[in-house]
Amino acid sequence: MAYHFISKGFDYAKTFEKLSPLGFFTLIFLGVPLFSVIFAFLISQYSRIANITVSDGKITGRNYWMLKNAIPLSDITKLTNFSSNGINAIVVNSECHGKVYILEDTEHLNELLGLLEPYLTNAESTKCPTK
Repeated sequence: MAYHFISKGFDYAKTFEKLSPLGFFTLIFLGVPLFSVIFAFLISQYSRIANITVSDGKITGRNYWMLKNAIPLSDITKLTNFSSNGINAIVVNSECHGKVYILEDTEHLNELLGLLEPYLTNAESTKCPTK
């Protein structure tokens, strides 16, 4: 439909000429919200699998772009809060290995933070190895 809209020179009348007024309102009031609900559900399911693991001296989780990231526990510099668009998280920061976002809805969050606390170091003392 977007291609048709662009190819017709952004003209609504030509784009929706075969669509009755009832069909147009159905598309707007039913189609768009339904698409939004389905897309939100898929995002929520993807966020649900974004688990945090601590093993082999590393914390593994997702970064801002939902890509998997691992940070050695000895390289953690600080924990910060993050809040955007209704997503509240705690960010595990590292000078060399990026960030891992831990959602505040994570089960056993206090235990996890207690586990990370001894590894917090001063940011100035951590130096990234040069390659």
